[in-house]
Amino acid sequence: MLKAWGEKPVTLVSPWDTWSRDFRIVPIFQTIIMKQECDDPIAVNHYFAEDICGELIAFSNENKTPIRILINSPGGSVLGGYMIIQTIEHLKKIGIEVWTVNFFATHSMAAIILMAGTLGRRYAIDGGVTHTHSGTQGSSGKPDDVEEMIKFQARIKDWMYNFISKNSKIPEFRKAELEIGEPLSSKSKELNPRLRIKLIKDFLQIERFLTADEAKLAGIVDDILHPGDKRINQIFSSSLK
Repeated sequence: MLKAWGEKPVTLVSPWDTWSRDFRIVPIFQTIIMKQECDDPIAVNHYFAEDICGELIAFSNENKTPIRILINSPGGSVLGGYMIIQTIEHLKKIGIEVWTVNFFATHSMAAIILMAGTLGRRYAIDGGVTHTHSGTQGSSGKPDDVEEMIKFQARIKDWMYNFISKNSKIPEFRKAELEIGEPLSSKSKELNPRLRIKLIKDFLQIERFLTADEAKLAGIVDDILHPGDKRINQIFSSSLK
């Protein structure tokens, strides 16, 4: 017999807390949206990024088992995302696989974090959305201060463009778009670094909402998880092989 809702046991520990602790899963979800003074919603903010980095480092000190990052986030602070990506890069350097999964929607900086995973272990759920754009920024204050802020922002942008160039096929994807839908080919001539950056900047000029298939073509993810795919259950398993 079904029990009335009020008679059911209540737990203060969410499934995500359990998975995080026992299964080495780190969720970056919309539940962490906070508000700035200007009342604009942000997600990957500095405080949250510190918690994510701390959790990743703690897992890395336990053993070398793969760590899985599940993402369903509207994005947020570029510097917060940069902090998370630097930690992911550290884990990969010391021999720990980092799986990144678009668990439905990765927007803005969250999409950059998605492509930071270990090559071959970056996934998108079928039907998921990957959103990219050039981002928003602004500076105010004394002229000299504004000039320094602009220089700093340009340095961060350069880092982001180079990271995208190294960890995606967005330049090739954009080149194929410009050539009137010519399909990407593994035999395509390799693009020089300057052209790659130019194509990335061009790609990010408009708001883009990529399907899972498009995200795979653009090299943001390596594979798509369709309903029934055994790897979905594997992601939520306490033992990975």
